[in-house]
Amino acid sequence: TMAQTAAKGDNAYAELVLKSLPKAAAVNVSPNDSPVPAAYVKSKLADAELGEAATRALLDWPEHYAIAELSKMVAKGKDDTAKLLALRAWIRIADECAGLNEKKKIEELGKASKLVTRVDEKRLVIGALGRIVYTGSLPMLQTYLKDTVVMEDAATAIVNLAGQGDKRLKQDAQSALADVIATTKDAAVKAKARKTLADLKSGKKPKKPTKKG
Repeated sequence: TMAQTAAKGDNAYAELVLKSLPKAAAVNVSPNDSPVPAAYVKSKLADAELGEAATRALLDWPEHYAIAELSKMVAKGKDDTAKLLALRAWIRIADECAGLNEKKKIEELGKASKLVTRVDEKRLVIGALGRIVYTGSLPMLQTYLKDTVVMEDAATAIVNLAGQGDKRLKQDAQSALADVIATTKDAAVKAKARKTLADLKSGKKPKKPTKKG
């Protein structure tokens, strides 16, 4: 049984868990909810029998421990599909992982964004940055205003983020909003950007958007 195997040590139990994983499904094994240690999963990525399961476990890993290996997969991998999945996992962890502070999230998104080529992944990065209320998120979003394909995604994210009126965004907000006003083709977004910018310049704290539902 798994309980008996667990008594033999973490690696023995981890191997049994990896062997039992369904081949067609993504899995969620982490230091928090499974005794499968990250180091063991990493050690089995090239294993003939457990490599596929270890790779799937890594791609679905919720903690930041996986980022180093995922970044290697993106940079040096030979399979395009695997590289894309690793990149998306990297972005997801940077976005969602509670173990990373805001500064580190922005750093990881910055690293990942340099390897992004597809529109879908650009939108994932923009969405993640738009949820980080911290110095540095707005300047990174501004860079996407130069990309006509995702320009409006970035403009919306900037207006919503700057509109929160958080003091950590103050030094970047006015510049970012001015760029949105100059570039967006969306009349509603432009109007909201102008209103938010005017509020910031006057010292008035912008109203946070009300939650629907």
